[in-house]
Amino acid sequence: MARVVGVCGKFLPLLFPHVADVPTVGKVARPPLNYYGTDHMGSPRKGLDMTKNFTGCVIVVSDRIVSGERGDTAGQVARSLLADAGVGAEIVVVGEGFDDVSRALSDARAAGHRVIVTVGGTGLGPRNRTPEATALLLEVRLDGLVTQVLIQGLAATSQAGLSRALIGLTGRGPGDALIVNSPGSAGAVRDTLGVVCPLLQSIFERIS
Repeated sequence: MARVVGVCGKFLPLLFPHVADVPTVGKVARPPLNYYGTDHMGSPRKGLDMTKNFTGCVIVVSDRIVSGERGDTAGQVARSLLADAGVGAEIVVVGEGFDDVSRALSDARAAGHRVIVTVGGTGLGPRNRTPEATALLLEVRLDGLVTQVLIQGLAATSQAGLSRALIGLTGRGPGDALIVNSPGSAGAVRDTLGVVCPLLQSIFERIS
């Protein structure tokens, strides 16, 4: 028995090099939390308080809403879903086109918002330039999330494949923001934030 314990003591540091203290007999090693937010025994991460110093901005991009031709529904849905995730958000409505969207994104960053959701302007029209304005601010692209959103959207309509929406981070530091593009329909917003909102805590824990 003593020989077995000696062998275990010799090889445990190799198996768990990240554990500061090698466990003694009768204790269970608990390696650091893994990529999915739990340790190897299934215990959850200690939560990041999303209600503390986390504010959001919903930028609704639509010429028709700006002109008063129609009201905003999708932006209200986005704000509600963010609120459910613990992120209070204001709504800003701007016209389509690169300049207006770029200015609104810069203003949202300057205001310190950590979650910025754009609604509209992701399609193929000549003034649909939201992704181009967004791309200039992204340092870390989260293309896996874009794929997840696409899968969600395709379950409802093949038109989802025409979206050019981007999702990504402005950097890897504790003050950086997540920018999420969504098409302009309420259904698209639900698909997009239905994927993103459950992962907000995991995303910001990794850069905080």
